Amino acid sequence: MGGMTGDKLSDLGRQMRLNAAGKKLASGDMPAAFADYLALAREGYAPAQHVTALCLGSEDMPDEALGEEAQDWERDVEAAAWDCISVRNGFDGAGLIFKQAALDPEWHAAMEARVDELAAEFPAAVQDTLPDEDDD
Repeated sequence: MGGMTGDKLSDLGRQMRLNAAGKKLASGDMPAAFADYLALAREGYAPAQHVTALCLGSEDMPDEALGEEAQDWERDVEAAAWDCISVRNGFDGAGLIFKQAALDPEWHAAMEARVDELAAEFPAAVQDTLPDEDDD
């Protein structure tokens, strides 16, 4: 009889937390929802990284909903960084913000620098890396 492995249980727990955050968002508790998404993103859960990027990139998400920590962030850079990390971690639905940033050299450079900072601060956040462009 096969049981669930630790990784599967961990993913199931994270999915349940992601769903709970979605319910908070749907009920209008944006600050609590975003805090939950961000915590999961920092743990390396790619779907939450994608949602974090979408929240940061959305004009419908007011600055005050992002919490005190986010008040000093450049939202477009932070959104692109989390979207890039989600792509690196293999989340199929991610990449739109990351691709937009790639079209603007200044935004792209800021995003890359922020990805490096996030990876250093939250090592679990980045599970994989994109291939170097020189590896063709």
